[in-house]
Amino acid sequence: MAGCGGGDQEGSGDAAGGLAQLADEFLRVRHDLAPLLAKLQAELTDYGKVFTGDTVVAAIRHYDGYWRSPRVLGPTDRHSAYRLSQVTTEELAAGTGAAPTFPAGYRDVAPRLQPGLTVHRITFHEPGQSLGIDLDALVSVAGRWRLLPTPWLVLDVDEPGHSH
Repeated sequence: MAGCGGGDQEGSGDAAGGLAQLADEFLRVRHDLAPLLAKLQAELTDYGKVFTGDTVVAAIRHYDGYWRSPRVLGPTDRHSAYRLSQVTTEELAAGTGAAPTFPAGYRDVAPRLQPGLTVHRITFHEPGQSLGIDLDALVSVAGRWRLLPTPWLVLDVDEPGHSH
């Protein structure tokens, strides 16, 4: 699928199409991400659709602090292409599928994510390059994209020095 400058997809269906549209939007607004990020912030009821059990409360506490001053690296002027990838909760737990390409912390938090959840990533890169800036964890909740970066940090929310 071609995005602004071209996008490569791993995955299919409506979620991937919607994610390509989101990637294109990031490329269009790259110099002012705040309004787009505000749309991606999870609502209170979304956390229970992503996390399980007591982890829901930890997620609410963590992301409440995180969204006060979000640190999201978006695409630079040199990043005109992107690649989409996805992994399920089950693949993260087993280390299969695209799981090895996601940060190791995902495997730690996988048992605390809802079964059947798919985590998406956009990698913005220069044309012809494979490395770039990763934007993850994007999840579709009730048909809306939500950004929950570094979800494994919710596991440490009660630790001294926890950072958002």
